[in-house]
Formats: sequence, C-alpha cells, structure tokens
Amino acid sequence: MKRIPVRPLSSWRVCRAEAFRAVPVRLRHGHRSKKTALLGLAPDSDMRLMIARDGQRVSMPPDGLMISTALADTLHVTPGEKLRVEVLEGTRTTRDVVVSGTVDELLGLSAYMNIDALHRLLQEGSSISGAFLQVDAEREQPLVLNLCGCHRIPSPADPTFNVH
Repeated sequence: MKRIPVRPLSSWRVCRAEAFRAVPVRLRHGHRSKKTALLGLAPDSDMRLMIARDGQRVSMPPDGLMISTALADTLHVTPGEKLRVEVLEGTRTTRDVVVSGTVDELLGLSAYMNIDALHRLLQEGSSISGAFLQVDAEREQPLVLNLCGCHRIPSPADPTFNVH
C-alpha cells in the first residue's frame, strides 16, 4: 500500500470529507448467500446518499442493515428479518443482524450500516477505509495525481489514451 504524505486537507482545498468503512462480507439467509461489501456510513452522510424509489432520501438507521432491493430479492429477505453477516477479513466475526430496510439502487447488490454500528459489530475502534471528498475544482486533478502517484490523469479524449 502506498504511503501518502499527510498534508492538511485545506491545502488541497477540500471543502468536505466524509469517512467510510468498507468490509468484505458474506450475507446469509437460510441456504442463500451472497458475497458483497458492507459499507459503513455516517448517519448524516450527504456525499453517499440512499434514495428511495419515490426520489426521497432514505436515512441511515442507528442499527441494522440497509440493503438494496435487488440484494433483498436475491436473499429472499424482508425488513425485520435477520441476515447472518460473516466478515471476510480480520477476526472474521459472524453475527446475526436485522435488516432495517431496503433501498432501490440502479446497480449492484449493496449493503449499508451506520459506521458506528459497524465498528461495534467488528469490535474495532474508529478505523476507516477511506473518505469521500468534495474538492475545489481547480485542485481536483493535482490532488488525484498526488494520491495515485501518477504524472497525469489519462482521458479517453487524449489521442494517446490506451485501455490496455
């Protein structure tokens, strides 16, 4: 893993930052299971929104799982029922967790949890996997270049762009 020199976020003109914790898990309900990532978010997250079919924002509950409707259909689970959460890293904790609700998403089989509840489930401190950043547009490319160690960001519009 690349070590990134710590610089104050303000020097990159980061307007806002929201931490998240992503954990690989296997979710089980009866004989059905699915591997996915469990994403721990702040309950008041404005940078990773969950939107219901009617276009309204869905709030992150303090406990339990929020899962995509597609994942709920795949596992044949409804809100109020429990899923077995098998963490696939670290101490490989296994817990039964209530499905608090479902959210319609266009892509993927997603699972979400309040980041504090996820830390309790994992029996860990306040570790994070990353952060969503809102950056001043003038500083976005220099920040990305610094974080990835690249000399420039390739663009499909660039004649030298090659996907291989």
